[in-house]
Amino acid sequence: MSTAIAELSDLIKKKRPSGVSVSDFLSTLFETCVNQIGTNPSENEAKKIVLARGILARKELELAEGGSLSAEEVANALGRTRQRRRMVAP
Repeated sequence: MSTAIAELSDLIKKKRPSGVSVSDFLSTLFETCVNQIGTNPSENEAKKIVLARGILARKELELAEGGSLSAEEVANALGRTRQRRRMVAP
């Protein structure tokens, strides 16, 4: 799931017109999808609507909180390094 979210995030960055906020872009995208699907969506189309709503909500929360950090960025901020597993003999 995180791979799909990363891919969607990259796609949003590429497709969003300059000068348009991410929130406005996603809202417009969501409304366009709903209008194209109509009022009686199939199960697959309904899943797409729910996914679009989830993406929009997640992005709005992310923007409201100032963005997000990867695990590596958090570790760097905390001064931590990647731990290596050591094999312990039985």
